[in-house]
Amino acid sequence: MVFSVVIHQQEEGGYIGQCNELPEIVGTGATIDECCTNVRQAFIAYFQEHGMAAIESLSQKEEGSSRGYGGFFSLN
Repeated sequence: MVFSVVIHQQEEGGYIGQCNELPEIVGTGATIDECCTNVRQAFIAYFQEHGMAAIESLSQKEEGSSRGYGGFFSLN
């Protein structure tokens, strides 16, 4: 499964990233790298709390949909 994250520069400075598929996953940072690190940590925390049920729920939502997102990055 691939997740997409959109990162925006905030007017007051810094960056905020949010997952398109799981809007609850958000990270912020003074730099893009810091923002990405915090988004990764948010993914880890989310899946530690919700486990496989979150993935199964997403899989059901995605059936029959076609999306074309850009700007992917790896959680590795």
